[in-house]
Amino acid sequence: MDFLTETEAAYIAGFIDGEGTFNVLRTAQRFLVEMSVGQIDRRPLDFLMEKMGGTLCQVQPRPGTNKRPLWVYKLASGRRFDFYVPQLLPFLVLKRRKAELGLELRARIRAKPRIRLKARCGEEWDARMAIVQRAAAEQAMWGA
Repeated sequence: MDFLTETEAAYIAGFIDGEGTFNVLRTAQRFLVEMSVGQIDRRPLDFLMEKMGGTLCQVQPRPGTNKRPLWVYKLASGRRFDFYVPQLLPFLVLKRRKAELGLELRARIRAKPRIRLKARCGEEWDARMAIVQRAAAEQAMWGA
């Protein structure tokens, strides 16, 4: 993994601020953090793939609709998220708080990777759920 230049970090942060999102949530199996963005034009997403890795997939529209396929880029929980998102933080405006919450949750996951999700109790569970709830409130308030 290579560090982003200041220009690259600013461009990517601006692109994510305008078109992307940070998801901070709990699935049935685990807590999840991801940065994602969808576009019809694949070229900006190819740039993200080149600079940060991640995944890129094409989503087909429902049959009978007059829409074009959508390309979706994701940078999910993991080392790449932990490495690149802090480089974007100084340039994020609209999505900064959600990115910070995602990094906070990732730090807890790194510190204690295995907790019993089925138990749904305990101090670590409560702390992680509080982060997820703050992220949901942020989403509800700003849609960011």
